[in-house]
Amino acid sequence: MRIAHFVIVFFLTQGIFSQNAMLFNADEIRERGIFDIRDLTTVVPGLFVSSLGSAHSTAVYMRGVGSCGNSPAVSLYVDDVPWLNNSSFNSKISEIEQIEILRGPQSTLYGRNAMGGLICVTTKNPIDYQGTVIERSMANHYAHYTNVSHYQRFSEKLGLSAGVAYRSGGQFFNHSISGLKVDADRSLRAHARLLYRPDEASKIDFFANYELCSQDAFPFYLESVSDNDNFKDQLTQDIGRITSNDDNTYLRHLLNIGLKTEYNWPNVILGNVLGFQLLNDELKMDGDFTHLSIFKVQQTQHSRTLTDEITVKSRPGVWRHWEWSTGASFSYQWLLQQFLPGADSLRFFDTPTNSAALYHQSKFCDIFNAMGLDVTLGLRLEYDHASFSGESNDWWQLMPCFSMQYSFAKGDVYGTISRGYRSGGYNSNVSDVPSLALYKPEYAWNYELGTHLNPIKNKLFIDASVFLTNVSDLQTGQIDPFGLGEIISNAGRSRSFGGELSMRAQLTDRLQAHASYGYTHSSFTENVLSSGVSCEGNRVPFIPQHAVDLGANYTISLPKILDRQLLDHMVVRANWHGLGKIYWTEDNQVSEPFYTALDAKISFYRKHVEFGVWAANIYNSRCRTFYFQSMNRGYYQMNKPFQCGFELKLNF
Repeated sequence: MRIAHFVIVFFLTQGIFSQNAMLFNADEIRERGIFDIRDLTTVVPGLFVSSLGSAHSTAVYMRGVGSCGNSPAVSLYVDDVPWLNNSSFNSKISEIEQIEILRGPQSTLYGRNAMGGLICVTTKNPIDYQGTVIERSMANHYAHYTNVSHYQRFSEKLGLSAGVAYRSGGQFFNHSISGLKVDADRSLRAHARLLYRPDEASKIDFFANYELCSQDAFPFYLESVSDNDNFKDQLTQDIGRITSNDDNTYLRHLLNIGLKTEYNWPNVILGNVLGFQLLNDELKMDGDFTHLSIFKVQQTQHSRTLTDEITVKSRPGVWRHWEWSTGASFSYQWLLQQFLPGADSLRFFDTPTNSAALYHQSKFCDIFNAMGLDVTLGLRLEYDHASFSGESNDWWQLMPCFSMQYSFAKGDVYGTISRGYRSGGYNSNVSDVPSLALYKPEYAWNYELGTHLNPIKNKLFIDASVFLTNVSDLQTGQIDPFGLGEIISNAGRSRSFGGELSMRAQLTDRLQAHASYGYTHSSFTENVLSSGVSCEGNRVPFIPQHAVDLGANYTISLPKILDRQLLDHMVVRANWHGLGKIYWTEDNQVSEPFYTALDAKISFYRKHVEFGVWAANIYNSRCRTFYFQSMNRGYYQMNKPFQCGFELKLNF
């Protein structure tokens, strides 16, 4: 039996070793029900992802570092192409081959906005993966999914794939007055890929995908109304209910195109990754989320992003004691926003940004003639430029990293020091208040110690790490009381420390088990709210203190029926996970206690057929997945209730 839940060592685009990494392959992604990056929250210790009511904005936090705004602190790469716009993160990618997660600053190789870590998604290619795939699943709450994809290898040199998928994410919440569903989530996705390997030394890989996302958004409950609210008497009846009386919708068109080329010389590999992303969206929001007509918001984005990265790296094994990678990257983003708050006139905001960088990283193996002792050194020089309404700012950054690793028969131990960086920018929604428009970059120093152990060969794997992250010029977001959205400002410093422990075991030939635990203590060491109140010592919002994931798989061989092998085997899976405590506000007055959920699945396998029945959140645990305050009122969004369904997959 194969354990495929985690991988200790792997190489990404730049080809340099990363110590703290997790990997989920296609089978694990399917069996754990990972449809987008939000689902990684329950399986990756230290990671928390929330959609903030719609796909327009996705909050990603890792090890106490994160962001609710458009400048993410955790980077997302899909087929080695960076997705820079936060509004593209919540995407339903149907053809995933594997997902890799790197925790801690990855800025030396991946630049700005990889300060908290990196999520790298790889899709299936038509040379390594063959055949036609038909998938169909249905569940309660009107959830269903259909996917048809074909992967054709014409020869050893040429392969082509194409497919289309439609997903309805379900409808879980009702409007408290009309009784209608208010959270429909529908997406249509098409993808194509052409891979050409003219000879053993070169490769050309072209891919494109398009997604249409349509949502009934912001199913927010009203939790509280302050005593000085002018509408308190009228809003008392809305508490604990969804009562919006204006449209809450989100529509997004997302197109991604990439071209990867690679050439192998005897000693080095030259690669280039060119990417283009087009994002057009429209958001309509009831700004007060109540039955009153106080104000509403309409906003559109027109984003065009061009990225390019050139890498030159050593071929594995050419130099016995040295592995290296050198690269240059460039990005340019055109972002035009149209904003209509309330009854005001339409506002236009043009905020183009561009960046360029040079980097190098070297790994020296068996230094001082000590077998198994390796040292990695890296440095990145990055230039960022942002402009807005006639104003512009430039930032130059140096991002170093240092790591040392000692490998022995049963595993390894390592230590790293690295610097992370998140770019600055402008709050376009407060253009008439220059003092609030500009926010500066955010910086982090990360210190980490860890180990990977295999005490029982191919039977037991243990990964453990502890970390300390100091963040300066912390970017914090406040909801503007007049409905102009989130305002980002630099408000002090924070410190995060904690650790992660993961174990995987092959208990018998048929039974596998895994367990992981993450602890994060993230607090402000310096921070003052706009009201003048100090938050020093308070916990940083949106950071789960504890994260637990326990699970087991048991495989059962099935007998013949009437001398016919109708089914080969079945697998019974169960996973229990927990998350919390989470503070939702900087003053720590609102928090979410530790909550848990249980998932289970039974899958049946035949040569070309897979069939499964599953249940999620079996004991219907209820919790808030998002909370915020606006206009002196508190609002929240709930998690999904108990859900069950079936899925069928055909391969031929």
